[in-house]
Amino acid sequence: MFGKAYISGNILAICIAILPINLIMIWYRLTQTKNISTIDITVYPSLFGGGTILLILFLNKFLL
Repeated sequence: MFGKAYISGNILAICIAILPINLIMIWYRLTQTKNISTIDITVYPSLFGGGTILLILFLNKFLL
């Protein structure tokens, strides 16, 4: 049904799109020394979410 190249392309795209963002968020939360502010709740998720959407669209067009 699906070839190995298709499956490995999907796995690669997921790793490129999701893993770095999650690792950055985990690192940020572990090294944070202050309370969560409004900017932390609204701006950062918007930036990372928008960047992730653009990255997924780019990967969908050129890699998959």
